Amino acid sequence: MMSANFSANPPKNRMNWRTYVCLVTLAGSFILSSCGQQKETRNEFDRLVDRETLYRDLAGLEKGLADGALNGLGTVDEINTNAVIRPPFAVTPAQFEISRNRRALAFEQLALLPAPEATAPDFGAFWELHQAYRAATETGIFGHGKIGLIYSRPYAADHLSNPMVALQDTLDGKNGRIRPGTDAAFLAGFTSTHRRLDLALASGHVPPKDSIKIMLDQVLQSPLSDAAARNAYIEAQTAKQKDAVENVFDPGTQILLTDKMLAKVALYRETLEEIAGADIPEDQLNKGADEFYDALVRQTTGNAFTPLTCHAAAVREGQAFEASLLDLFDKAEIGPDGTGTPLNSKMSERFIAWQNRTPLFEPARNEDDADLAVPVPTQTPTPGPEPEDARLVSDEFNVFRDALDRLKPDWTILFHRSFAPPEYTETGYTPPRYLRRGPIPAKPLQLSAFNLRKEDGEFPVSNTDLTTWPASQMVIDALIEGMPGKMLAHEAKENREDLPELSRKLPNLAFDLGWPHFAVSLLNQREAFSDAPRLTAAHLYRLLQIATEAEIETGLALNKMSPDQAQDLLRRRFDASDETIAEILLRMKVEPSLSCAQLAGYKKLETLSEKARGVLGIKFNLREFNEVILTKGSRPMTLVERDIDSWIARKVSATQDKTLPD
Repeated sequence: MMSANFSANPPKNRMNWRTYVCLVTLAGSFILSSCGQQKETRNEFDRLVDRETLYRDLAGLEKGLADGALNGLGTVDEINTNAVIRPPFAVTPAQFEISRNRRALAFEQLALLPAPEATAPDFGAFWELHQAYRAATETGIFGHGKIGLIYSRPYAADHLSNPMVALQDTLDGKNGRIRPGTDAAFLAGFTSTHRRLDLALASGHVPPKDSIKIMLDQVLQSPLSDAAARNAYIEAQTAKQKDAVENVFDPGTQILLTDKMLAKVALYRETLEEIAGADIPEDQLNKGADEFYDALVRQTTGNAFTPLTCHAAAVREGQAFEASLLDLFDKAEIGPDGTGTPLNSKMSERFIAWQNRTPLFEPARNEDDADLAVPVPTQTPTPGPEPEDARLVSDEFNVFRDALDRLKPDWTILFHRSFAPPEYTETGYTPPRYLRRGPIPAKPLQLSAFNLRKEDGEFPVSNTDLTTWPASQMVIDALIEGMPGKMLAHEAKENREDLPELSRKLPNLAFDLGWPHFAVSLLNQREAFSDAPRLTAAHLYRLLQIATEAEIETGLALNKMSPDQAQDLLRRRFDASDETIAEILLRMKVEPSLSCAQLAGYKKLETLSEKARGVLGIKFNLREFNEVILTKGSRPMTLVERDIDSWIARKVSATQDKTLPD
């Protein structure tokens, strides 16, 4: 059979919109029969293309496209959430047009190809890829930003995703070893990025001024700001190497510090300065932003939410989480000073007061429980000194590790599959500010999406975070970022050899961002935190954060909330500083829909759990439910819902069969 070779065939600009509309409308509910009646189309493509060949061609397409996950720094085999969300480089204008047209062609081929039967092994993979290419086609229509299968960014570069951030991370050793061709990748990356930004300036699709300012600061503070800074950096790092000081300079990095790289960075800087000084009329700025955001929400939530439904859910859930927290504080008689007065103080003050006053776990209730008691000293939010040894074990780290050990039996019995729990080590490394999200450090452990690399089978935990943030918050974040959160969700799909390569490698953001919070909610439901009310509070505080961020993101996009109202909400709920508020709002501008996707994934899983419990009653088995969710790994929520519905139907059928008379 012939294949649709996307790498060789010229791209098509024309799309079969009849088929597009039909299949996109029905794919969300997986009602495929009506479109399947097109016998002429079905017979034609039966002769030309088979699905297996098409899947291989799609994997080859993504490996060959210049705007793949790592843009020259890796391959499709290394796709991870961070690479998908924050690809470091923009592609050249020509490459951008080629890639978006080839993906449109791929979507057309998927739309015209006979869909697999519902019982076929590749049913889910087919519709996952169909949805990914549909989303890339929809977001690519606007002709700007970075277009991906899983996530599309509105701008060609911004302060979170640009070649200077990637270069600094490489110099700091966060991108692993320097591969052959890394210097060429960066040279091309800076060139293509500044060219795309030049075009963005002409069309009005430029990053916010505050983002441009940070990008300029990133250049000015880098070793490549000018020749003098480069030479001073090399000299200083060489001296460290000579003295065998920690963070020894890798001489291989000097290939990134050449005069050629200095020249490319200079052109990139000039473009940023031009944008910073440009006066773009308001009516020319970011045309089509609302439509792009709508398409982006469909992409990241897998059609599970729209901006309007996400906003409604965020408002509702935020109010519920806030009420639950206040109820906890009232019952514990926690005021801002850690006593019982007054009860109408700021939530953040009451949260911190309680966290710092109360032991993490309550004392054992009787002698039989004595061996379970974990003594926890009162924690202060004052940062400790820089550790001299990366392996330093502090009292705070022992509290953190002991708490996770105590909770381990609770989360291991929630799942059929066995897995090795993560091993944590203490380090003096402090995650850079740009890796943090939210008014409180949402990801202090950096275990997955915005991650430190796993080091020798161990996960580093920042000593600075351990001494700065409440122990309860650190434990909850460890559960979210490690087991049973993100690490567990990422395991299953990778090992499924029966799935097409590309389907195994592509994450789904609603699933990836929602499952960790749902998994921790399961622990709370089975009363794993019954002796640790501080953990319950920390969990609710984290849920309140994601609901608040989703409410603000969608509220601003839908004009249901003003910037002043967004700031007031962050101050009231989290006592966020002006600096933190500015960071959050700016992130939402350059990474829209991520907050919505996180809430959508969590709420969808919670809704499916409630549905299954309601239908099955005492026949509901939580371990089986979790296994259905996890077995096929990260995938669109529509596919997760289909799998859960099928599981419920099988359980109901089995129950009915048992009740039938012989």
